[in-house]
Amino acid sequence: MDPDSTALDPEATYQFRLRLDLGGAARAQPPGRATELARTLRAAAAEIAGRVEAVAAIVDALGARGWRPDEDTPPAGRGVRNDAAFSGPSGPALPDVVLLVREARPAEVAGDLAALRSPLAGEVVRDCVVRADTLDLPLVMGAGGLGLRYTPREYLETFAIRG
Repeated sequence: MDPDSTALDPEATYQFRLRLDLGGAARAQPPGRATELARTLRAAAAEIAGRVEAVAAIVDALGARGWRPDEDTPPAGRGVRNDAAFSGPSGPALPDVVLLVREARPAEVAGDLAALRSPLAGEVVRDCVVRADTLDLPLVMGAGGLGLRYTPREYLETFAIRG
């Protein structure tokens, strides 16, 4: 890969990682009245249910195209795995983030992302990165397909950990 280019080799196969956000921790103000709390709980339940369904639809669509859950732990210094989740009394745990991975050519991944039909896709698809030369580089989707947000050299100069 050219360290001064934001273009991916169209014939090369890369590992792509997609992050879908269900929600996250946030500060909440205590409600003043029980009716206000009940209203807040119902509104949150409806919103969470909609986001979960949108993410499930995206996972179904991408799973049919060869994406799979990302189970591997990030290498040291690349990120922290968040194993926290929300669950009801008897239900399965609901993570705040869903990670999917696929080895493919850039055009295939661009086609996968362009084919997402969920109205919330733009909101829940947090980011997509590509593993290239031991770096997880952020991608941007443009009219010409996928490209790197930074050249590998810019990425290293900007985000390298200096000792």
